[in-house]
Amino acid sequence: VPKTTIVFSTPLGVNLTKNIELSSPAKKTITFLCSSHGSSDFIIDKKSVTLEPRSSINIPVEYLSRFTRPVEGQLVLTSKREGHMHAAAMVFNLKSKCTSRRPRKVVQVASKLYEVAAVDVEVDNPFPADAEFQLSLRTEFVTESGAPAQSKMESPIEPFHLPQTKKFRVKSGETQKLKIHFLPFEVGHCSCSVGFFDAKVGEFYIEVQGTASKPSPIEVIKMTVKAEEEEKKEILLPHKNQLMEKARLWLDQRSGQQGKLRPAADSVKYSV
Repeated sequence: VPKTTIVFSTPLGVNLTKNIELSSPAKKTITFLCSSHGSSDFIIDKKSVTLEPRSSINIPVEYLSRFTRPVEGQLVLTSKREGHMHAAAMVFNLKSKCTSRRPRKVVQVASKLYEVAAVDVEVDNPFPADAEFQLSLRTEFVTESGAPAQSKMESPIEPFHLPQTKKFRVKSGETQKLKIHFLPFEVGHCSCSVGFFDAKVGEFYIEVQGTASKPSPIEVIKMTVKAEEEEKKEILLPHKNQLMEKARLWLDQRSGQQGKLRPAADSVKYSV
């Protein structure tokens, strides 16, 4: 029966070491053989420990924080028989708890509305083994201060886009570039969490912060007027926004999301 469960609460990627204290009221020396079972993310360097009479000793256990999901293990201490002295075996349950998912890196990207911007992110493999990461993407709209916000669109369009292949290979200790495209359809700020996950090696996250500004003018109108004279010029407003149409086409070719954009209405009402 396990004596207790020891929980290792730590952020993703931040290793944690805890000491298990053993005390002996006995009058003789006791030697315990140490063995670990379950997840290999719990590291116990000591193969055996010797507990002197009426003394205490610490057994360090290190947890390698590689995944957000919880992992479990056990530390088993079995006493080595010495003459007639034989102590009962002890079992400690070990369990992990991911407290947060801090990004390994934060990068910035900015673009005008309906224009594509690209950023090359240097991604390093922090693990001791080569990895083939599965990529994931989660976006949220935020205020300028970073607080969560709501999209102004009835059907929000994903502004960030990963490569069409969802697998990203990086050898241990090496770095690869990952190109991320940013195509905003509304003015404001948004944040993208890019996940890198290998079921055997580990996971981590990178954050991309995007800023979308007002679109480029669709036309430049010049007027020449003499001093103290007045001149009027009619401006023909287009039924279609060519910048948006170009963005629609890129989006359709890239990820097939054009269907999320409403088709142009029969009439358009502008606010000036």
